[in-house]
Amino acid sequence: MKVDESTYQGGKMGKDHPISWYHDYDGGRAFYTELGHTDESYKEDNFLKHVLGGIQYAIGKNLELDYAKLLRCAFRKKTASPVRP
Repeated sequence: MKVDESTYQGGKMGKDHPISWYHDYDGGRAFYTELGHTDESYKEDNFLKHVLGGIQYAIGKNLELDYAKLLRCAFRKKTASPVRP
């Protein structure tokens, strides 16, 4: 989903100006949208379908979550030697 920058002033990204995207990230999935800034957005069927699709993508088929990578990262940070000046 992209913005047509010809419809407003000040755009600097040109024809490739995404406003929503999804991708695999660090062993998981990420979804982002710039939409939904107004209360009215949450009454629109198309917007709600957009958000639901993003949530469903991010969840994927994971019926059981695996936090092993997160825990390894947190453990490394917690046990790392403190930086001294």
